[in-house]
Amino acid sequence: APDGETALERIQSGEDYSLAVLDLNMPGLSGREVLQRLRGAPATAGLPVIVLTGSDDGEAEVELIEAGADDYIRKPLDPPRFLSRIKATLRRAAA
Repeated sequence: APDGETALERIQSGEDYSLAVLDLNMPGLSGREVLQRLRGAPATAGLPVIVLTGSDDGEAEVELIEAGADDYIRKPLDPPRFLSRIKATLRRAAA
């Protein structure tokens, strides 16, 4: 989705999503705001969420994990590691 509002609309549309990857600094609603809304809605409270960011703010990482993010990944991405972390998040969600 191009922005946080569109991401939230798509996720809440009733389509079946297995995982959300949110950029912390999306236009419109930030990744933090989208995460808060997902966790606050019964239909999406259990959706696995990975937050992706270019920030090196360690406090934000702690805050977002405590707010319900399942993982926090810093850019630049290493594709094999990113895929591995997505698979691990999906395995934990399926258990």
